[in-house]
Amino acid sequence: MTIIHPTYFPNIEHFNHLLNSKSLCFEINDFYQKQTHRNRTSIYGSNGKLNLVIPVKYSYKNKEKLKDIKICNDTEWQKNHLKSYGIAFYALESKLEVDWLLNYRGGSFALKLNDDILKECKVRGVTFEIIADIQYNKIVADITKPEINQDVMKLEKAPKIAVYSPKNKQPWDDAVTLVMTYAEIPYDVVYDEEIMREGL
Repeated sequence: MTIIHPTYFPNIEHFNHLLNSKSLCFEINDFYQKQTHRNRTSIYGSNGKLNLVIPVKYSYKNKEKLKDIKICNDTEWQKNHLKSYGIAFYALESKLEVDWLLNYRGGSFALKLNDDILKECKVRGVTFEIIADIQYNKIVADITKPEINQDVMKLEKAPKIAVYSPKNKQPWDDAVTLVMTYAEIPYDVVYDEEIMREGL
């Protein structure tokens, strides 16, 4: 029997066990551990390593089991989590710099006030807040403290994105293209033929 922990977005070894184990068990009765892949993952973009975090309700005083941890839905983080990536990508394509506030309010983005971006946020249903420079400077100062599990990552260039996916699939067959489409992030689809002729 293979025992594994449920995670936000597992690594390749995790998927290998899912595919090849005759008997599989998810361990949900161990104590929840902060800063692990249970509620976070990392991806790499043109600007380096990016961290994605699902907000959870957790008591720092009382040890809680993984099965008792609840996803924090005090805000529409799922909707904003995806759609805000599209806004950030749109801003980068418009030659605007974007600050990614890692683990701040679920991973917010910040940029200079821009009427076009405000319009896009309203059209796409993304929550935003206009704050003064002094307020933003304080936020940055707070979340960049070494003892805080937060940080600021500056994004400067929109990456070119390709998704490895069969051409004859149904739209609902590929979670990645579904997410990219929902977030309104442009991408190309490549498959074996493009790889073989070095079309990347």
